[in-house]
Amino acid sequence: MQYHSWEQLIENEIVKNLDYSSFNRNETGIPQGIYSFFNLENNPKEEIPLTLVANNIQFSASIKWSPSKSKASRRRMHWHSKFSNYLKQEFPNWRDINQFDQSVEMKLVFGKTSKPNVFNISLISSTLNKKKYWWVNQNQTLKQEISGGYMWSPKTKNDGTQNPFYNYMKEVEIGDVIFSFANTYISYIGIATAGVFSSSKPSEFDDDNIWSNDGWLVPVEFHKLSKPFRPKNHIKSIKPFLPNKYSPLQKNGNGNQGVYLTEISPELASQLLDLLEGQVDQIIDLHYQDDADWKKEEAETQTIQNINQRDIPNTEKEQLIKSRIGHGRYRRNLQKIESRCRFTGLTDTKYLIHSHIKPWAESDDFEKLDGNNGLLLSPHIDKLFDGGYISFSDDGYILTSTRLNTDVLSLWHIDNLINIGAINTSIHIGKFNNKQKEYLHFHRMHVYKASDPITNAELQIKDLPNASDLNMIEEFCLTFDGYAHCSIVSCDANIPLVQKEVKLKSRKYLSDLRLELFYAHPHFQSVRGDENPEDTLFDLYNELYPIFVEIINNKTSKKKKV
Repeated sequence: MQYHSWEQLIENEIVKNLDYSSFNRNETGIPQGIYSFFNLENNPKEEIPLTLVANNIQFSASIKWSPSKSKASRRRMHWHSKFSNYLKQEFPNWRDINQFDQSVEMKLVFGKTSKPNVFNISLISSTLNKKKYWWVNQNQTLKQEISGGYMWSPKTKNDGTQNPFYNYMKEVEIGDVIFSFANTYISYIGIATAGVFSSSKPSEFDDDNIWSNDGWLVPVEFHKLSKPFRPKNHIKSIKPFLPNKYSPLQKNGNGNQGVYLTEISPELASQLLDLLEGQVDQIIDLHYQDDADWKKEEAETQTIQNINQRDIPNTEKEQLIKSRIGHGRYRRNLQKIESRCRFTGLTDTKYLIHSHIKPWAESDDFEKLDGNNGLLLSPHIDKLFDGGYISFSDDGYILTSTRLNTDVLSLWHIDNLINIGAINTSIHIGKFNNKQKEYLHFHRMHVYKASDPITNAELQIKDLPNASDLNMIEEFCLTFDGYAHCSIVSCDANIPLVQKEVKLKSRKYLSDLRLELFYAHPHFQSVRGDENPEDTLFDLYNELYPIFVEIINNKTSKKKKV
């Protein structure tokens, strides 16, 4: 017979499925259906002392009346903290238990004895998809990986040979706990939010040849400890649990420099977590709650598929889907990086929009949840940013589109934005990290409406970007619609054909030059697989610039003669 987390299989035995609070709070509730097993029916409110015998050790416990306004159990079993410590010792993976994940079961069996209120205790453990614990040494890359929310390693050593600490990256799974060690301290605890995938070396890493470019990346949610922990100060307690092979620490407590990532045993993890005095428990609790939200969102995948099949506008579909996927986690990830609206200074997140820099619809699963792919913006600023009427330079200055209606700015009392079609150097909204800069580059290229299309008849020398400003060159490419000037109905799949057609142009006309630039944009070059598309565009523009000037000057001279 099942009663909530209790189950009675035979007359003299009853089984309790332990939950996290059983370990953390030294207690559990008793549902009314099992009152008779503990002889509670005739003892409505008095405290009943119990003796629990486990492995020939006696532990004191009691059943107490617990007033409640709900119809839930009003009886609770309390036991001494020594019994909780015993359970933690016998179940070193006890932190794997949570109410949102039933893949881990740890059971407490109460067996009646000949003595009243004395019970023999036996333990049952059924662990599926057991959470793993990892140790990562981040001396060289701590700042980059913590702020970026990931771990990264090359796939092999520079000589092409395998490295077991790099191979471990492929074994990390969602929910695994990671101890971050750097500068002799464990200062951060990470929880993997996704499995590994291939990724080139992050751009924020130092530009050196220490590691090859081809690597593994694991998304990790890092949490800073309020009290950093120095293992060397506790090496006597830790040493018995250190592995003989691939140990993250030397026997003197110093870090093993040759180890990047290594798995540690549940016993060593449990010892570290105890020494950290409950700091990690709170982090894990919050993560489990987050994970529960995530699983609920995953459960709605079918609903999302149904939405995509409905005959409704795409904008409506996007809003419906956004409300169901990772929104809570994305908000939390963003708030770790951004604390206010950069333009208005407002800090109360109730009134701010958690805006994606690279639009949600254009982002992959990782980018949708990446806190670096977002800004906290006041609603009216978000409206302008999301609509592509403003953007931001890497240096933290505001860019304003020529399509922006100045009446809007005046009525919203943000007249200081009126510097149309240029960088507003009078307003600086703060620096961006390297990952944010990558997303902002996408926004400027694909969302920001820098300027209206410029016809060849209207094109003047002043409209030509500076030959050394790559960002402005890329934007200039998109002021001309190359699709409309090609005989091929172009799409990304036809880029090689388009390139052949472009090369046949004579460069005698502005349309020829602008068509060549349009299809030299990094987007099209990357489709073809060019390794350095920005360099290709830069060199081409510098080659074409004097031809642009000559044609425009000739055109101007002819107009004057007429």
